[in-house]
Amino acid sequence: MKANTCYGLTLLFLCFISVGLKAQEFDHENLRVGPLVEITETGNDRGIGIGVRLEWFITRNISLDYQYLFGSNGEGNFYSHVPGALAGFVALASGYYANPWQINGWYSTEADALLALAFLLPEGISLHFQPHPKLELAPAFAPLGADYNIRNNGRTSITGSLMLRANYHPISRFSISPALGLRFVYSTGFPSLVYGFGFGIRV
Repeated sequence: MKANTCYGLTLLFLCFISVGLKAQEFDHENLRVGPLVEITETGNDRGIGIGVRLEWFITRNISLDYQYLFGSNGEGNFYSHVPGALAGFVALASGYYANPWQINGWYSTEADALLALAFLLPEGISLHFQPHPKLELAPAFAPLGADYNIRNNGRTSITGSLMLRANYHPISRFSISPALGLRFVYSTGFPSLVYGFGFGIRV
């Protein structure tokens, strides 16, 4: 995808989030969190990431999604996946704090505010459907991911993902969650197969 397509999707995504947040009612069990293992296959390369996934339910059937994964790419070198807003803040903050005089005054205050915003902005959104009392299907659209070294070039790539997650609930509040989908590096448009397995608990 080209940059203007990425920007357009991002604006549409943020507008959708703002509507959802206005409808949010902060009740018990609005968060689901748990460990996740995710594998990315591109051609003959296979990378693996292990970390945590968090879903923040802004309505009964809509969640904002956050994933933090660390592992190795297809060449066996370090790889990480985080929400794009957080990766953007890290890049911006490195410029703010590169010169000591910028730490004081509004520069520091602005960076602190951006850090809070970076942690709040998700990488994606999921829709949740329950065809069976113990089964929940969740298609996900995640246009704001950031993958470090996914192409083994030592750089961070902004990525978008389309996923389908199945959440099986053997007991109340606990889920077992396999997932399958595609991930795109915007700069190349080349898709990678992504699949994973995780657990979740509503808190």
